[in-house]
Amino acid sequence: MRRIALTLLALALSLSLSGCLGTIVTAPVGGNRTYKSTDAHIILLPSAVNAGDCSKGMKEVTVSVPLWGVAVGILTFGIVVPMDTTVTCAA
Repeated sequence: MRRIALTLLALALSLSLSGCLGTIVTAPVGGNRTYKSTDAHIILLPSAVNAGDCSKGMKEVTVSVPLWGVAVGILTFGIVVPMDTTVTCAA
């Protein structure tokens, strides 16, 4: 009985952390260079995307949690989660 309860708890934590794995914002312009980074983010704090290298603005921004990030989120009780950020500059 205890093993089933632990399994259900682990499943509930996994599902709660994988609810929103990514966001994509796209503008209808041509693309140029692409920059990608993986950083640790604290849940419930806002994060900013630095577009200093994009002199003409951004074409696309993708923010997502990698699959292995769900495991990190579980180990840190959802406090710290790694996020991949990809920025494509406008041409």
